[in-house]
Amino acid sequence: MISAIFLSRILGLVREMVASYYFGAEKNLVADCYRAAFSLPDLLYFLIAGGALSSAFIPVFTEYLTNGEEEDAWKVYSVFGTTMVLGLGLVILLGEIFAEPLIRGVVAPGFPREKVLLTASLTRIVLPAQLCFFIGGLMMSTLYARHHFLMPALGPVVYNAAIIVGGVIGGAFFGPVWGIYGMTWGVLTGALIGNVLMQLAAMRRLGVRYRFSLDLRHPGVQRVSKLMLPVLLGLSLPYLHLIIARSYASYLRQGSITWLTNANMVMQIPLGIFAQALAVAIFPTLSTLAAKRDMAGLREQFSLGLRFILFLTIPASVLVILLAHPLIHLLFERGRWTSADTIATAQATVWYALAVFALSGQQIVNRGFYALQDTLTPMLVGTVATFLYMGLNLVVMKPLAHVGLAMSFSAVNTLTLGVLLVLFHRRAGGLRGREVLASLQRIAAASAVLGAVAWAAREGMSRALGIHGAAGLTTATAAALLLVAGGLGLVAYAATARLLRAPEAELVWETVRRRLQRRRPRT
Repeated sequence: MISAIFLSRILGLVREMVASYYFGAEKNLVADCYRAAFSLPDLLYFLIAGGALSSAFIPVFTEYLTNGEEEDAWKVYSVFGTTMVLGLGLVILLGEIFAEPLIRGVVAPGFPREKVLLTASLTRIVLPAQLCFFIGGLMMSTLYARHHFLMPALGPVVYNAAIIVGGVIGGAFFGPVWGIYGMTWGVLTGALIGNVLMQLAAMRRLGVRYRFSLDLRHPGVQRVSKLMLPVLLGLSLPYLHLIIARSYASYLRQGSITWLTNANMVMQIPLGIFAQALAVAIFPTLSTLAAKRDMAGLREQFSLGLRFILFLTIPASVLVILLAHPLIHLLFERGRWTSADTIATAQATVWYALAVFALSGQQIVNRGFYALQDTLTPMLVGTVATFLYMGLNLVVMKPLAHVGLAMSFSAVNTLTLGVLLVLFHRRAGGLRGREVLASLQRIAAASAVLGAVAWAAREGMSRALGIHGAAGLTTATAAALLLVAGGLGLVAYAATARLLRAPEAELVWETVRRRLQRRRPRT
């Protein structure tokens, strides 16, 4: 599963690399329009088809299966799917009709008319894909509940591949303006294949009992509905912050939306590979333990998941911060993407990277609440955090431009994680805080060694290669800096963690060892 998610994240990067190559950022108006065109569709996705759906649906569905009530489980599946498809279809239709005023008034109020028209046109192509995401998300939820993870993880791989193909065809044959439509049609195609057709094939193999039904009075449906509304906000608000940032950035220099989007994409790599994969994998276990009222087991699994995710993401943040400039150069600086675009994106990347551990922790703690069927607490905390983020943006965007939007994002999400951990400690009767604190101390010490080694290697290589800021940085030298400085830093981190006897390091090593043994040919 982690391998499939890793491949999906890599293809997501390739997707942005293709867009950057053909359409640039500051020097081409279509780049910001393309990113802004995802704001309304992303809003629907985060609210309905993303983690919110599975986090509201899985606990109830799992409880019915655990208690042997399969008929009720599939009844909930059928009613919920039917009603939500009808409702979402109506919302998408309204979005198609009112796309232009929504872009002008909410999504990108700082855009001139020509950018509003182009953004609205692209939005109308991407919006129907959200119906595919919901249908696929519902099927993925049942697969997760039955501990089948491969096909849901492969869906985004196909989705990103379709966008890449559409971007290459559009950019190569239709140019920097009309070519952007190739990527948006790739979105719709990839969503249909990866999120609907592939998941449907997996469901048929496992057995699915869907029947058209609008029986909203079923107690299981009512429970999911009550859980759903708070989850819509609680799990989605951190992702809605990027949509909010795009709206503010529409008042800034052309290219600001693209710089923030690409920086956020880089930040999402460790978040997607480690945090989201672990959160999805651990959630059915937490839900089962909660259904059995095994609070001691739930606290143990929660603590292990939190410590493990911090062990993986904190060093990743340190490396991204230290190597942001060569990383952005290597990923994006070609074609219509300029060195000025690289510098602006790297500046935002540094500040976004500070939020990786906080967002990763939120993935775990939110699902801890949802396993306990407490969806109200994350919603309230997330709502307050969002208003705080919006207010802070107003303060920082004028003096600090797009970098200020990234700074406020990290500050607010770090505060959010702290508040959620305190509240979960009270709700679950503890979270094995001594173990978490001891792990944090070891992780901090090992990360400090990583940072020192990577910084020394970066500075030494820069002097040897004659690199001064952007001057002298090429694809080859950027790759060398990342490989050597990053590699030495990771070796130093692993060695220090083993020296400190971090149990998370032993767990990683044991996982790798088992995988290698399974792949070793039998004699």
